[in-house]
Amino acid sequence: MFKENTVFVIGAGAGADINMPLGVDLKSTISRKLSFQINGQRNGTKGGDQEIWQAIQRHVSLSEQPSNDINTYLEKCQHIGTALPLAPSIDNFIHSHSGDEQIEFCAKLGIVKTIQESEEKSLLKIKSMGKQRVIDTSRCPDSWYVKFWELLSADTTISNVENIFNNLTFVVFNYDRSLEYFLYYALRLYYRTNSEDSAEIVKNAKIFHPYGHVGEQPWDTEGVFRVDRSVPQELLDNVKNIKTFTESTRVLGVPDEIQAALTSAQTVVFLGFSYLQQNMDLLARCNSYNTTVTGVKKDLSIFGTAVGESEENISVARQYLGQNVFKHTRENRIHLDSSLECAPLLRNNRATLTM
Repeated sequence: MFKENTVFVIGAGAGADINMPLGVDLKSTISRKLSFQINGQRNGTKGGDQEIWQAIQRHVSLSEQPSNDINTYLEKCQHIGTALPLAPSIDNFIHSHSGDEQIEFCAKLGIVKTIQESEEKSLLKIKSMGKQRVIDTSRCPDSWYVKFWELLSADTTISNVENIFNNLTFVVFNYDRSLEYFLYYALRLYYRTNSEDSAEIVKNAKIFHPYGHVGEQPWDTEGVFRVDRSVPQELLDNVKNIKTFTESTRVLGVPDEIQAALTSAQTVVFLGFSYLQQNMDLLARCNSYNTTVTGVKKDLSIFGTAVGESEENISVARQYLGQNVFKHTRENRIHLDSSLECAPLLRNNRATLTM
């Protein structure tokens, strides 16, 4: 169990352990899914993801706005398909086109379909064991999920399992639900808690998705990544769960809850976070960080992966975190490591995180 108030900030890179798409792969897949071409039939297309196209057709048919013309959506999809590879991320691309509702809508459809398919193919595979479903951790024994669970469960007994997420907050910049699914099934597998108790414990955990997530949680779907692709309405419903950067900063409550967590944090851990300006700016909105508790200066510790980043980029990120997100935090307390991936970072800092 984690002894201090600890915030985990989780980015796309943390999904590599379980074969979730990273930024470049996510962009290329969405581009491919939205690269529609006219096939000569009425409102017909070829190429791209036809289930997304069916969802767009349904959306247009249900719309009462005269401006919602199917050809406009086709043009917007084609634009995304060709221009998205130039963007730092799909989030940045949507933010760059803030106010263009058709581009936002089509891009969100691409996100939902791509992430849902990736969840089903990920290494966090759900398998049947008798009458129960369990998570098959043998497929990802070296993932940060498993290492995190080792730290989390070390001092937690069945008698106080309901408090297992005390002192923890998760700020998840990803659209997938892998963290919730893992925690829900890990509880059931490790402590043999029933589905109702497991659901209640995870629902009470402080898990925030600033940009939303792509569907229902495991306690709402009988424990599987449910995707009903035969019904375009399923995609349309889940699009409503996705937020742009601009929308996220407007939503009441979420920035305040993240701010409260960062304010009380004694340790912050960045896993697979890319330190892109847009995400850093969102965290910086929580910039009323207090460095004192009852008048005593807090000794905040920050750890983070930075695989593939140059020393220059790491220096800039460290400076921004210390000056804008965690104000007055000395840079020597911000440890961003370009040599360690998520699981090794947790392993190497085990004592600091749990003792």
